[in-house]
Amino acid sequence: MFAKNIVVLIGSLLVLAWLQPKSGDTPMIDVKISNFLSLGEKNQSSAGDRVSLLDESSPNYSREAFGRGWSDDDGDCQNTRHETLITQSLEQVKFKSFEQCQVAEGSWLSPYTGQLVFKSSRLDIDHVVPLKWAWQHGAASWPKAKRIKFANDPLNLLAVEMRLNRQKGAKGPDNWLPPENKCKYLKLFATIKDAYALTYSPSEAFEASQLEREHCG
Repeated sequence: MFAKNIVVLIGSLLVLAWLQPKSGDTPMIDVKISNFLSLGEKNQSSAGDRVSLLDESSPNYSREAFGRGWSDDDGDCQNTRHETLITQSLEQVKFKSFEQCQVAEGSWLSPYTGQLVFKSSRLDIDHVVPLKWAWQHGAASWPKAKRIKFANDPLNLLAVEMRLNRQKGAKGPDNWLPPENKCKYLKLFATIKDAYALTYSPSEAFEASQLEREHCG
């Protein structure tokens, strides 16, 4: 369990590091590591409720190949969606019930727009590298346990406006970028892709390099 917590913590810190502002970017979440650690006696992994929507169906792709919804590996009733909401909220969250299984309210600064959101019902948890995209770029050959890990990896999860997550669907960066913080999005996408040895096609690699020159120059 200790080792699991460390892995989860590292993944979450990498995401939060991306959320820090740089010159020219929309202000993002201002989180000190000490503040994050004070949140973090909770694990960040874990069968559940709403999952991110993908766009068109594929005869070879199935969401269940990545697990049956969000995981709750530690059995504390808070699945990955709600643990992500807890971790990425700027203030202490409020729950839907005394059992504290599901988050109702908090304060989330969207990394895709820089807008504050206070109701969890307005948020989806976006897979930065979408599951279907991953399937088409190497994940189809993975064992199922690795796909489930990928679907619940905090490095790959961001709380964002529902409308943008659904607009994005399963698109890669050559077909969709967020309204704000495009450079940070491109770099995080590449980090996750490389961490899981997913591969661009030659045309996608060329487009990604062009986009980085345009938005990160």
